[in-house]
Amino acid sequence: MGQAGEFILARGFFSLQDTKTPVVFSAIAMAINLGLSLSLVGPMRHGGLALANSIAALANMTMMTVSLNRRIGSLWIPEMWRFAALVLVASGLMGGAVEAVTRWDALPALPGVLAPAAQVGLSAVVGTVIYLAALTVFRIDEARRLWELVKHIISRTQTGG
Repeated sequence: MGQAGEFILARGFFSLQDTKTPVVFSAIAMAINLGLSLSLVGPMRHGGLALANSIAALANMTMMTVSLNRRIGSLWIPEMWRFAALVLVASGLMGGAVEAVTRWDALPALPGVLAPAAQVGLSAVVGTVIYLAALTVFRIDEARRLWELVKHIISRTQTGG
């Protein structure tokens, strides 16, 4: 979420002819990333690097959001807060499901790289299903649009069109 937000919010600054602010925030985020990477790589190995990168991206996105909101106002309307909170909950549910799958030791023993490939594939499928189910239950408009697109594709396939 942080990296996608950075990408979009930076363009908001660019449209205001402000290239300095995103660069300053990116430098701060890079310092956060470096500090967290150095402190987390020992106890968490590569997972610490990923976590540090995610936290730094979220920090950058937050700094840009607050700054851009101060400049143009009404960037974060109540509907956006609700959307962000629900996506965060859905992401947490997905993360929990993926973690459960990766720790599940009932998968059949497969030779060579097939075992980790199967675990990654199963994790991706389970995570996607849980995430989309949560967004659907939360009545996120984008999930509704996705299901409409899927229905449309299925109906075209069935009718041969």
